[in-house]
Amino acid sequence: MISTGPNHTLHSYKLLFPIVPIYRWMILVSFGGLMILVSCKESTTISTQGLNGKWEIYSANRNGRETPYLRGGYFIFDAKNNLTVNITGSDETGPFLMKDNRIIQEGKADYTITSIRQDSMDIYYAMNPENEFMFFLKKTSNEKH
Repeated sequence: MISTGPNHTLHSYKLLFPIVPIYRWMILVSFGGLMILVSCKESTTISTQGLNGKWEIYSANRNGRETPYLRGGYFIFDAKNNLTVNITGSDETGPFLMKDNRIIQEGKADYTITSIRQDSMDIYYAMNPENEFMFFLKKTSNEKH
C-alpha cells in the first residue's frame, strides 16, 4: 500500500543534515590531531647532565644469566664528560660522548642504554661476541662526584 502522507524519514534526515557537516569536521580534526601525535617521534637523545653522578650495579646478567660478580660495580659520570667504570675490578676512567642512546668511550667501550629513568638505568654491553652483559643500575643519592 502506498501512503500519500508525510514522509517522516525525509523530514528527520533534513533535521540532521545541518549537524552531519559538524560531525565530519570533528572527525577530520580528530584524525588530523591523531596523525600529528603519531608522526611526532619521542627524542631518543639522552642528556649527559641527567647521567651525572654515581650509578651502582645492583644486578647484572652475563650471556642472559644472572651473575653475582658485578654487583657493587659502578659507573660514575662527571660534569667534565668523564666516565669511571669498575666492571673489570679496577677503575677505568676516560672521556665519553653520547650518540643517541649510546655511551662511547673511545678505544675502551661502547655501552647502549636500553632504559633510563630518574633513578635507574639499564645498560647493554657486548665485550665481545662471547660475552654480552646487561647492567641494572640505581643512582646513588646525596653523593657528589
